[in-house]
Amino acid sequence: MARTKIVATIGPACRDLPTLEKMIVEGMDVARINCSHAEHQFIRDVVKDLRMLSNNLNQALGILLDLSGPKIRTGKLKNNEPVDLVAGKTFTLTNRKIEGDETIVYTKYEPLPAEVAPGDTILLDDGIIELKVLETDGTDCKCEIIAGGILKNNQGINIPGVRLSIPALTAKDREDLKVGLECEVDFVALSFVRDKQDILDLRECIGDHWPPPVVIAKLEKPEALEVLDEILDVTDGVMIARGDLGVEMPPESVPPAQKLITRRANAKGKPVITATQMLDSMINNPRPTRAEASDVANAILDGTDAVMLSEETATGSYPVRAVQMMERIAHSTEACLDTKELREHDIQSTAYAIAHAACEMAVDTGAKLIATFTKSGSTARLISQLRPHAPVIALTQHVHVYNQLTLLWGTTPLMLTEVSDSISTLSMVEQILLSKGLVAAKDNIVITGGLPIAARGAANFVKLSTITPRLPTSDWELRGI
Repeated sequence: MARTKIVATIGPACRDLPTLEKMIVEGMDVARINCSHAEHQFIRDVVKDLRMLSNNLNQALGILLDLSGPKIRTGKLKNNEPVDLVAGKTFTLTNRKIEGDETIVYTKYEPLPAEVAPGDTILLDDGIIELKVLETDGTDCKCEIIAGGILKNNQGINIPGVRLSIPALTAKDREDLKVGLECEVDFVALSFVRDKQDILDLRECIGDHWPPPVVIAKLEKPEALEVLDEILDVTDGVMIARGDLGVEMPPESVPPAQKLITRRANAKGKPVITATQMLDSMINNPRPTRAEASDVANAILDGTDAVMLSEETATGSYPVRAVQMMERIAHSTEACLDTKELREHDIQSTAYAIAHAACEMAVDTGAKLIATFTKSGSTARLISQLRPHAPVIALTQHVHVYNQLTLLWGTTPLMLTEVSDSISTLSMVEQILLSKGLVAAKDNIVITGGLPIAARGAANFVKLSTITPRLPTSDWELRGI
């Protein structure tokens, strides 16, 4: 399997159990639920089904709840039929609750007519349709259609250069988050993050909920790039949401921005998800374009931890094939990665020193793998971000950590069902790795973690071990291989 992780969006095209199971088997590491298109019961049902499949397959699976954020959208059209907006004609956005047609559409964002001015540009459907504001009043915003196209229900509205008054964490987000926390999702992504306060507000809303989800900042606003390091300091990871980012800024500015975000997140040891239109043609076609394959490959070469499928799996005709193709591209690209030299980081801590020592030891001894005991996932994350040549096996006693480890590059999560004293636990892990075919007799492996293993604490040891077959001395098992 590829070391780069695959995030796939769940939707009507893959909602049935057989398709979901195939996607997991073919390489889906994290399942994304897009709250922009998900009712609360849908969230509950999908989480329940995914947990069941994960348990049946004995395979870790992360679940990511993607909050809508202050995404302004168009409303419903008459009979749910798409309409053709023709360049040169006029089109109105209104806060009056009406069914739309080719002349007018409703938006739930009531202040819109008051927050735009004549001459402003309004973009619909990720910039495919371009409008120019002609005049506004308290309810309507009359526009000229500059670039036309087909408008469907519930499409995004972007207004480049205009800072709207809507908060990053909306009332809808708070309600969706409550459901997600009840379902114990593993990751929560906040859309349209503008500064670190947006992430702090999300953390305050999560409070002391246990288990705590991993917080992902979706970077899709130009102003976020101006305070990127501040955001990285308070988030657990980032998603480069190139769809809205490419609408809010010129398309030619997106590739440099993507590389900047990846580079800074790598330096701070924060996982990166690269998203949007990665295999877009596979929504309708069984194969991607060469440009799309190169896009995925270059994101991996730049240092992303995960690549994401959106409409390709949510509404596309080939959801399983899309996962298979992403896996194949990632696996092929990883052969070109230089993992002999460890990454440099802006991190100084004892845990980082231990992680770095483990990776160096693995290189110097030709270790088959690095096994790390982790209670919160932090040690595994540090090792993963160093990009060691050896595979990383992360062992944990906690189910939520087991599932959250699915986002870490090059890391296979295993769950310990029982931990006794440290010496017997270390020995038993060696034997189970041997029995599962992950190592062979006389292989070197590097083991790291915190002692005592059963207690919570920072990593404080690194051990080089040579595999020697022996009879098992305990009846506990590992989940996840």
